[in-house]
Amino acid sequence: MRFVFRGQSTMSMGELGKRLNWAWWTHIFLGRMNLQLLDATVSLFDGAQRTFPYFFVRGRNIRYVHIPPDVNIMETLEKRVRGAQRVVPAGQERNELQILITRRKREQFLRQKAKMRQSTG
Repeated sequence: MRFVFRGQSTMSMGELGKRLNWAWWTHIFLGRMNLQLLDATVSLFDGAQRTFPYFFVRGRNIRYVHIPPDVNIMETLEKRVRGAQRVVPAGQERNELQILITRRKREQFLRQKAKMRQSTG
């Protein structure tokens, strides 16, 4: 997959990850390790910005995702799991639910840890 931006040569996905910073997005949908962004704003390090109404990244190209603090990722993931309208092989749905529960517990633990640091700091 190659990307072309104004004034730039083509970039591979790896180069894109090194040179670009996803500033923010209004909606995020995760599924099967692919990332679909609506109203994604991509910022070059020189300050230029480009807005995409729809931006898709294949899962194998994702190294990490920065989620802005104003996005409640657990609520979004729960909506995604509840709203999934696809055929699920036997046993797979439970695995997705277990992953969701584990992520929720991890998020709660990290919030409690941050509160404890603030109260002692």
